[in-house]
Amino acid sequence: VAPLARDRAKIGQLVKLGVVGGAPTIAGAWLGGLVYSPLWAVMFLGIGVGAIAQVVVQIVRQLVPDGPVMRFMSTAPALSGLSVGFVLMYATGMLVG
Repeated sequence: VAPLARDRAKIGQLVKLGVVGGAPTIAGAWLGGLVYSPLWAVMFLGIGVGAIAQVVVQIVRQLVPDGPVMRFMSTAPALSGLSVGFVLMYATGMLVG
């Protein structure tokens, strides 16, 4: 995370950032996975996806402080990383399921 790379971060600050980014994701995933009602499952999984999307948006904003995001995302390293991530996700799903 770029701003933290310049200054030495305190452990407490990193824990707070981890809780802010991770707690809604974990809570949404657990509640969405354990609830038997399709309506509640969709709601809680949606909360988890929203939390993940928020973290991704913040990280991309830190990576690309100025200039269009789509120009950055269409570079070879970004597309390669995205493609490898999707392939690994799909392969993991096939192995588990």
